[in-house]
Amino acid sequence: MVAVAAMTGKTERFIERMAGVFGPPNGELGRVLAEHLAPFPPEVLTAIAEHFILTRKWKTWPMPVEVLGAAKDEAAKRAAETNAGSFRKRKDDVWAEFRCVRADALIESGIGTQAAEQGWLDALWNFCRCHERLPDRHEEQALRRTVLARDTQAEHSVHAVIDDANWTPKAAGVRAALLGLHEQMQQVAEARARRVAAWADRRVD
Repeated sequence: MVAVAAMTGKTERFIERMAGVFGPPNGELGRVLAEHLAPFPPEVLTAIAEHFILTRKWKTWPMPVEVLGAAKDEAAKRAAETNAGSFRKRKDDVWAEFRCVRADALIESGIGTQAAEQGWLDALWNFCRCHERLPDRHEEQALRRTVLARDTQAEHSVHAVIDDANWTPKAAGVRAALLGLHEQMQQVAEARARRVAAWADRRVD
């Protein structure tokens, strides 16, 4: 076996496996391969060894340019697969930055102006973020109904419980918490109004 200072465990395993089929590498071949294959990860070297063993028609070692080319191709293929997987993961993330940027751009439209004036801009933005498009007519109507029903129901439910005359002294803490919740709801509504006003100001500028 070739004794080479540049030989690493992974390159040594590659050469040993290839030598089992093609015989020991002649002359400087082992050193050259060890030097140029060192940057590649073990899985790439394993894959190209398998490739040459299964597909090479001659019982001679492939030229260094063939081995290095195969290693580069295998590494590129694996990198592409990894990048594709990362893209699919980002695509599946409904809070991915590109989705938020896309939603910001989509609401800069006529429907965005209507949503801001009517109090459902947040719902429109969330729809655009999730679907990467504006809603069609039926989806827009559904958004309006959902927001109106949500806000109305939440407001009525809190008021109904707070105004209930059957509170016991022990439940005073619960009533106080509900009063706090109602105050928070008002603060959220005010904050929404401020965001809409700021959005409208940016459009004017």
